[in-house]
Amino acid sequence: FAMEGMTTKEIKDNIAGAAYLAGAVRHDLGGKGGAADLMTNIMKMFQIPSSKESAARVADLLTTGVTRANMSLMDLAETIKYAGTTGVNLGSSLEQIIAFSGILGNAGLQGSMAGTAVSNAYRYLVQSIELTSRDGYKALQSIGLGKKDFVDAEGRMVDLGVAMVKVAEATKGMDDTSRMSLLTQIFGVRGERGIVTGK
Repeated sequence: FAMEGMTTKEIKDNIAGAAYLAGAVRHDLGGKGGAADLMTNIMKMFQIPSSKESAARVADLLTTGVTRANMSLMDLAETIKYAGTTGVNLGSSLEQIIAFSGILGNAGLQGSMAGTAVSNAYRYLVQSIELTSRDGYKALQSIGLGKKDFVDAEGRMVDLGVAMVKVAEATKGMDDTSRMSLLTQIFGVRGERGIVTGK
């Protein structure tokens, strides 16, 4: 915590949450890669203010994610490391990223592989929505979808899970090879792995 630049008060506010997380998932508390380190990194990534309440909430979310899915705390933290900033930039919550990480973890996509899949799915979907010259844009148009289906009235991106449902509904009845080709155009090669696994 001190290496993160926390004040004495902030350390006192955060230590209980970190200790709870470490105990609940049987992970070391201190040191590089310890529960305190991973938790504070994630809080900073999601711009969650340092407080006793925030630390308890994040610790509970991470514990729930790890104990209800086939992944370790290190797996989850690695997934978040790769997917988090893209998700944050598109308005995703920590809860959404953890939930999707759990779905992928249960299918054997864990750590950096899962994080890369989520990040690419987000990134390629944005390009498919915005860039009319991209194959993904044309692929979305071919199934009757466009920007209005993925961006709300306030300009916020819909949750990736919601986007997946819309694409799944629009591709019902397609043969396997055509659907695979279309998903790859929309979400990219690595993103398609996550979308197919997480649907």
